[in-house]
Amino acid sequence: MYHASEADVVRAAGIYLMHPVGQALNFHQNLARSITIQSEFQKSRMRTDIAYFKSPNRQGNPGRAFAVIEFKKRGVLSNAQFAAATKPVDTTNPAQVKQAVDAAMKRPPVGGDRSFFERSSLKCIKQVAAYALNNKIQYAALFDWDVLVLVRFSQHNIGPQPGNVNPSVGNWCELTVFTTAESHLMRPALLGFLAEAYVKTPY
Repeated sequence: MYHASEADVVRAAGIYLMHPVGQALNFHQNLARSITIQSEFQKSRMRTDIAYFKSPNRQGNPGRAFAVIEFKKRGVLSNAQFAAATKPVDTTNPAQVKQAVDAAMKRPPVGGDRSFFERSSLKCIKQVAAYALNNKIQYAALFDWDVLVLVRFSQHNIGPQPGNVNPSVGNWCELTVFTTAESHLMRPALLGFLAEAYVKTPY
């Protein structure tokens, strides 16, 4: 299947990826009728392609976003670049995390940033990091038909914070990448990713 533009990816993804995953979420006994999905959601002059919200509940909690998905033109997401930026680190081990972050900080700056990400992967990560900050979420995904990238900014504090604290996604994120060779895993992976985002995002 050929996709000449981002719009082509959006249309095809709606049929083959988003609709099946949305149906599964709606039929889940614990999630049914508690999720709202909004396309082209805009907040503070930032627009995301797809935003997932917890619906207001009977306890009086207002709805809130818990994940976003950004579509890209086919070929924008480079598996090689994401693979090069991914380091096998046990995130429960502070020493390992510090060692990886220190290694990134010693790298020559790329456009003012010190990171294992480069070129298009750096641009994409910065984009979803901005979405995460803007919507106070930890979970964001990228999809260009050939590659699905699942990102969790686990250092991002999405709870209430003092007004004098500048929000940050932190120095590292958790990353999982699926390519066309694992296309059969994309739908269940995205479903599990969104279900986890729903559960781990407080009202």
